[in-house]
Amino acid sequence: MARQAPSIQTDLLAALNAAGDVVYEWDVARDSLTWTGDASAMFQLDDLKKVESGDLFHGRINSEDLKERLKRLSRHFASGARFDCEYRIRAGNGDFMWLHERGHAEFMPDGRPLLMRGILRAITNCKRAEQRLEYLANYDDLTGHFNRFRLRLRLRLRQAIDYALTACKRFGRTGAFLTVDIDNIVLINDAFGFEIGDAVLSGLAERLDELTAASDIVGRIEGDCFGLLLDHSDEDAAAETAEKIISGVRETPIKTVIGDVAITVFVGGIVFPTSAQTSFDIMSRAEMALRQAKKEGRNHYVVYQLTEMQRQSLRQDMSIAKEVQEALLDNRLVLAYQPIVDTMTGEARLYECLLRMRRPDGQILPAGAFVPVVE
Repeated sequence: MARQAPSIQTDLLAALNAAGDVVYEWDVARDSLTWTGDASAMFQLDDLKKVESGDLFHGRINSEDLKERLKRLSRHFASGARFDCEYRIRAGNGDFMWLHERGHAEFMPDGRPLLMRGILRAITNCKRAEQRLEYLANYDDLTGHFNRFRLRLRLRLRQAIDYALTACKRFGRTGAFLTVDIDNIVLINDAFGFEIGDAVLSGLAERLDELTAASDIVGRIEGDCFGLLLDHSDEDAAAETAEKIISGVRETPIKTVIGDVAITVFVGGIVFPTSAQTSFDIMSRAEMALRQAKKEGRNHYVVYQLTEMQRQSLRQDMSIAKEVQEALLDNRLVLAYQPIVDTMTGEARLYECLLRMRRPDGQILPAGAFVPVVE
């Protein structure tokens, strides 16, 4: 006798259990949650009554992450915007685990949410791997000290710039420093994997060697950012080199094991000693020019020039920095508490602490007016 084909529901449940995912249906009006899949295993709970309502479920979410989930829920209920959220939730053993949630609500004729259906996936291992990689990028695995590799790269470039800067001042000539950054290397990593991303970086390094003079120095600053020291170069020559790099990279794709990968770059630059007197200023201002090139769009080159507006902004930043130091000494940094309201009940569920600075005349400054300067 032939075995009867399993039902669609049975297939879906088997697929959920195999993936370790859990599906939910939330009756928003009644605040009741129904789970499909092995929710007990996901939450490490013997009794799912502990997560049978939205209120109980929210009570298990890490307080730092809850406000973000509530914010995204409110946005979804108000505009139908995609609901996609990652957060930590307390499991039955008391530890926090990471979840990735996606969902979509159904609405009543008057626009109020009726039901919300979604899926949860445990991503704790992924988050641990990300944290591990971040740690290894910044700390020595053996000693726990700061990883000095990146610092060495910048130090070597800075030493070369110091030497070139001294020579320029001595012989009355100019030099230039360019920073080159790949456009959307993250998309390349996501689409093809990190091996291909690394191959693209290596290919770009070779391309930069080909497009610059033998006397120029090419170094990797960090990540996908390269630095080029042009010893004998004025502003026109630096711009010519930058445009040569931009067109040379744009017109010839990078060869990898999966085929050609087309990329574009941004370039920022500075001429010294006319626009900077130290290697630190030369590198930091070239990176400022690079950020401006990114704002203007791909295949752009921007040379650093201190405008009158930038000078005014710099003076204002210095004034604010001094004011923050005085406020710290005078205990004039205070907290303001902003309620986060439950969209269903209208009651305040949490309070967000916002930093404020009180000036001597009593005026209150929001964090946005001084924190960026401090950072």
